Amino acid sequence: MPRYVAGRRLTLLTRPDCHLCDEAAAALTKIGAVFDEVEVDGEAELLARYGDRIPVILAEGVEIASAPIDPSSLPGILASL
Repeated sequence: MPRYVAGRRLTLLTRPDCHLCDEAAAALTKIGAVFDEVEVDGEAELLARYGDRIPVILAEGVEIASAPIDPSSLPGILASL
């Protein structure tokens, strides 16, 4: 089921054993954002597009933040959606 914040579907692009990804997920959860997580290593197109710029946060497929993600900036970014 799609998950939304501010009427937009959020996706967090991650990879296994990525501490920055874990921090981004924790920051999103802390502010009450609900999101889907997708591992880029399992998606050739995403891996080619984002490579090592993980984590990346997408809203409706549009990049809104990428590594390094400042947790204090997330409320403002999400409020502007």
